Parts: sequence; structure tokens; C-alpha cells
Amino acid sequence: MRPTELKQLILADQFQVFLFAAPLPIPVNFAVHAWFVINLQGNLERWEFGKFRNSGNPKGVGILKDFIHPTGGLQKYLWKGKKGSTSELLATISGSQGSLAHEMALFIQHETPHYPLQSIYRYLGPNSNTYAQWVIDNFPESGFALPLRAIGRNYKGKHLRKLKLIHDKGQSTQ
Repeated sequence: MRPTELKQLILADQFQVFLFAAPLPIPVNFAVHAWFVINLQGNLERWEFGKFRNSGNPKGVGILKDFIHPTGGLQKYLWKGKKGSTSELLATISGSQGSLAHEMALFIQHETPHYPLQSIYRYLGPNSNTYAQWVIDNFPESGFALPLRAIGRNYKGKHLRKLKLIHDKGQSTQ
């Protein structure tokens, strides 16, 4: 998706959550990387988890806020870092204060920094898609879903016991 296309979808007086995905770099471009863009009444933020060079995180692994522009895909080739892949908008939800979109946007903003698996990254999971699925699992009523190409979305490894749903329980992972 181009930035101009996202701009047309932004409702400045609403809360919105956008779920994006883009192919991983070639030669693993059969899989996708997922992230969220939230709109807090006109203020956009991009939230994601992953392993990125120059991220400032230990070993390049961690939570990133606004690391690249909201619709930016990953580099297209592992050996060249300039040209990015094209992102795809997978799902969106909008609403006013107190709506599901408002709750989900605030959850992403306030709970993502406390994502329980943020220091662990594996290609098959936990990874960016495990993080995105964690958010989605806290809001099943959103109707958001990751595609089959989102490897890691169904991660069931030994680190999974650290993941807990907190939206319905009114708890925090802090």
C-alpha cells in the first residue's frame, strides 16, 4: 500500500487500527512480516516486533515504534537494503472513544512495550507474526486474522507459556 492510499483512509476524529503485512526479503519472500498502525485521532504510530539491523535493540531484536513509515515494507533483497517490498492492508477497524478500535489502539500503544516474548526471535516463532497474533488474540471480536504466509502466528513453542491474554482479564503484563 502506498502512503497516499493510507492517508485517504485516515479519519482524524476516530481511533483506528490497521493490520499490515509485507513479504520478507528474497529468498524467503514466501513468508510475510506483520505490523500494526494505529490512529489516535489523527496521530499515527507504527508498532511491530522483529529483528532489524540498526534498530538500537540488543541483537537487533525487539519492539519498534515508528522505525519506518507506516506502510513501508521490508527490504526486498537480503543483500541490498534500498528497495522495499510492497505492503498489504489486511484488516482495519475504526471507532470513536470507548469503541473496540479505541481499546485495541490503546492496548497496542500501552501493552506492546511489555510484550512477553520481546527478547526472543526465531524464524519459525516467536517472531513478528507471533506478536501480531498476541494482539489479535486479545481482541478476537475485531475479526482480524493473519494469512497462512504469516509463519509464527501459530507458534506453540516452549516460550508460549509466557504469553497471556490480558485484555479480557483487565490485567497488565507490567
